[in-house]
Amino acid sequence: MSYFQVDEGALKAMHEFLSEQGLDPWVRVEIQFTGCCDATLGLAADKAREGDFSEEHGGVTMVMDPDVYKTVGAVSVAHADEANRQGFVVKSERPLNEWAGFAPVGIVVR
Repeated sequence: MSYFQVDEGALKAMHEFLSEQGLDPWVRVEIQFTGCCDATLGLAADKAREGDFSEEHGGVTMVMDPDVYKTVGAVSVAHADEANRQGFVVKSERPLNEWAGFAPVGIVVR
């Protein structure tokens, strides 16, 4: 069973961003809250923690908390590079809301 699907464009953009930031190639899928709207799936530069699900895709290790997986299921990450839409498009088997995957997100660095 695969927890993640990551397209080539997303992998390339992840490598570029993480390299520019001087970060290791680890990306966490997490539930993020913006304060004004429904929760959404987002990405963060973060290594695996004990118990996380993880998979290596093209040199990037994707990680996710098991509770997030129970909520959303398998996750796909694509990259949008259009005039009005740039960033990572994160979709899941069980969307969090009707707008899930609509707006591209960046990778949060903490």
